[in-house]
Amino acid sequence: MTAKTRQTYLLIGLLVVLGGVITYQLSPADTAGGGAAPSNPLQASTRAPEKMQVANLDLERLKPGADTFQAPKRDPFSFRPKPAPPPPPPVRTAQAQAPVIVAPQPPGPPPVRPIPLKYIGFVQAPNGARVAMLTDGSVRPGLLGRQGDVIDGQYRLLRVDVNEIEMSYLDGTGRRRIPKTGQ
Repeated sequence: MTAKTRQTYLLIGLLVVLGGVITYQLSPADTAGGGAAPSNPLQASTRAPEKMQVANLDLERLKPGADTFQAPKRDPFSFRPKPAPPPPPPVRTAQAQAPVIVAPQPPGPPPVRPIPLKYIGFVQAPNGARVAMLTDGSVRPGLLGRQGDVIDGQYRLLRVDVNEIEMSYLDGTGRRRIPKTGQ
């Protein structure tokens, strides 16, 4: 398509749009509401009222008769009747059953209680003993202890190693290895 034919089509399209706008602007502005009331009452009274056509209705046909109502076959708003109760369980005759003897079970392991301490590191004393540094995550200063010491009044420090410590509760339960976590 050449530039000249493209310009011709564009010109024709613009003329069609311009014609539509002019037609719309010049068309009568009568609407269904009839517009605003005239300011001159004399001209308003000279206008003839429009006659409106009304359809002929047979109102007697709208009244219900005795034969028009039919009883509903089902009622979606009613509840279902309650089902019959289940039959009672059969009555067993008393039979002598041998008692079943169950051997007592050995007690299981004690419940696991966590030790909420973290192993930060250790310091080696001049005599070669390792002093472990622990924290419970609070703001108070760290806890210190050697192998065999009681920590925080409820734990016993069993072993201090470079990478982990071993602790248990004072009664010997809850033995745990706590790895070194750093700060």
